[in-house]
Amino acid sequence: MFCLASCLSRSGHLAKLFCAYPGFKMRRENVPAGMICSFPWLRTPYMALLRYGLMFPRLERAWNRLDSAAYAEFVAKRLEATDVFHGLSGHNLKPGLLAKERGGSYVCDRGSSHIVYQDRIMREEGERMGVPVEPIDAVAIESELAEYSACDRIFVASSFARRTFIEAGIAPDKLWSLPYGTSLEHWGPIPVAADGKFRVVYAGSLSLRKGVGDLLAAFERAALPNSEVVLIGGRSAESDRLLKPYRQVPNTIITGQLPQPKMREWFARSSVFVLPSIEDGFGLVIMEAQACGLPVIATVNTGGPDVIDDGRNGFVVPIRSPDAIAEKLAFLYANPDQLRAMREESLLTAKNSRGWDAFAQGMLELYGELRNGS
Repeated sequence: MFCLASCLSRSGHLAKLFCAYPGFKMRRENVPAGMICSFPWLRTPYMALLRYGLMFPRLERAWNRLDSAAYAEFVAKRLEATDVFHGLSGHNLKPGLLAKERGGSYVCDRGSSHIVYQDRIMREEGERMGVPVEPIDAVAIESELAEYSACDRIFVASSFARRTFIEAGIAPDKLWSLPYGTSLEHWGPIPVAADGKFRVVYAGSLSLRKGVGDLLAAFERAALPNSEVVLIGGRSAESDRLLKPYRQVPNTIITGQLPQPKMREWFARSSVFVLPSIEDGFGLVIMEAQACGLPVIATVNTGGPDVIDDGRNGFVVPIRSPDAIAEKLAFLYANPDQLRAMREESLLTAKNSRGWDAFAQGMLELYGELRNGS
């Protein structure tokens, strides 16, 4: 959203950016300060409590309800007449309806699959992996469903997410789908000393939703000599339970969260990127890995099918399939010429995507269609 806002600002189409981040966090987003309207008073302490493990389920549910309601009220009070109000799902029903009352259009931006699908598949995954899963708050589900109904268009970033909405009964012509971009200035290949190791890298939360357990199982089954798997990302409530069966797997590196330059270094030292998500609205890191010249193995429940040409710049695999991931890892390990060719194809894919500017241009075209009544 910040990248989109920055591009819209440069092209003269942004009226206001509402967010829940404190002002100092927004200085790097390349949006003029006068266009930013921030409400950080509940989100900032929430993130602090979450970071230090002090946010338990009942408190989190109550906090999120209060935060969503207070944020929506904050935006509604400050919203001026606009052609299009584009708001993230779960937080913007009141201002979205207000925008429509004033003659504007309301776009609901859903960063994941349909909320009912997400709730169901994650409960199923918890049962499969033996990890307790807190169901999505019924109030949050009700609020999102109301947004889906009230808005003029629902934006999703992947064909996977689009499919879950259609399966839930949403008319296809109410849905917009457009793959995200990436910053080609910040992500790209950098020179590093070669060490001859076949390195598998993952970046994201070490969570049930991201399928980390399947990646570790795949790496163990592949049993590739002189290889290692690198997990980059913060821990979640279920991390210890997910990682416990694989603590004895050799050559597993867990880095924790890393700043972007350090992630880029690991990407440069790696052979392949894997995103084994069970449910992911897109997975922006796919594009970032491609921009660094990495073939990507991603599941069908991500944006992988939209940006991976299977067999040319990576592979698309089923969810919950460590065997399929292990097979692709073994293929790349045994075929270094094919691996090099896929690296070149990934770089070409990223270059042809033209980054966030192309994404913003695509969004402007969709906004134009909406305002023209099509």
